[in-house]
Amino acid sequence: REKGVLVVDGNNVRGIAKFEWGPLELMSRVSKFCQDYNLNGVVVWDHGHQKYADLYLDNLTLIFSGLSRRADDIIVKESVQLASFCGDCDKNNSNAWSSLAF
Repeated sequence: REKGVLVVDGNNVRGIAKFEWGPLELMSRVSKFCQDYNLNGVVVWDHGHQKYADLYLDNLTLIFSGLSRRADDIIVKESVQLASFCGDCDKNNSNAWSSLAF
């Protein structure tokens, strides 16, 4: 069975939780949730000096939106492509995330 994918806007989730979790704790919790439910996770963060994507943990990809976009923009614009990577979120295919058309 192909894994599903959970896409999280890191800044929005931290904000709604009144910033009680730091970025690393949020990513750790998302990774654990994904592990428990057999999902691949994607955490998209606002900003960053350039668009950037990389595998953070075995089941979690980290994406920075770059200077001209926000995480919301990336998630909305790329939702179909993000979902299409469900089965490709591993160390050998993490470069596929870099092909997103930010």
